[in-house]
Amino acid sequence: MSADGLAYLKRLLASGQHNDVNQMIRDQRMVVDRFGPAFRNAEELDEGTFSEFLQFEHNRHWWNLHRDEEQLTRHFDIVRATLVELLDESRPIGDRIDSIGDLPGFTSDLYTAILLVSDPHTYGVRSRISDSAMQRLGLWPDVADDASEGEAYEAVNEMLRLVADELDTDLWTLDALWWGAEKEHDPTKHFVVRRRAAKPASQRRAPSKPTARPKKKAEPETFVCRNCFATKPIRLSSDTPGLCIDCA
Repeated sequence: MSADGLAYLKRLLASGQHNDVNQMIRDQRMVVDRFGPAFRNAEELDEGTFSEFLQFEHNRHWWNLHRDEEQLTRHFDIVRATLVELLDESRPIGDRIDSIGDLPGFTSDLYTAILLVSDPHTYGVRSRISDSAMQRLGLWPDVADDASEGEAYEAVNEMLRLVADELDTDLWTLDALWWGAEKEHDPTKHFVVRRRAAKPASQRRAPSKPTARPKKKAEPETFVCRNCFATKPIRLSSDTPGLCIDCA
């Protein structure tokens, strides 16, 4: 487990600098309280609740789950039966995942998000973003080349829980930190678009009088890595002077 990677995540968590990450963390209780009981009783899960979970404005954390909504809801009876099997705690999680079979749209991004919401203390999320961040920060576990999807998740989830323990945080917050880490690594990616419904004209306030502009916040301290020559936030520095954590 990379000490540099853990140190960076601790700095990122302590900084509270990313508004989207902070909002994701604050929304945890609302989402878990709403969807957790529904998924733990998957036999009675209705299509409407499932469809709402796929939308970012309801899950408050994952903005791409809705991309396969049409084919998932078209075969909702199969999806519900699959969830019943997936959430059966009498079997090892690896076996449950390997028994999913070929169900279009039912990707690890989706089913691990459902696992997290159903049991936030046991299951973490495995997604393209978390995989990328873990590998880049030196926190990727040893996974055999011939490992099944279930075996790979068991190894990844064990590492997620170890990292969360090291940070003294929870698996929901850790998943938000992976997103923040990837955004810092490449600021052109992973934007969250939040839309607000427009108010009727009768409810709109008249424009307020111009006021003095607030002072801009000081820019975060940066440094230039002597290996890749990229300008990066100081949180991305490693224990090796002059090198970012990607190059250390």
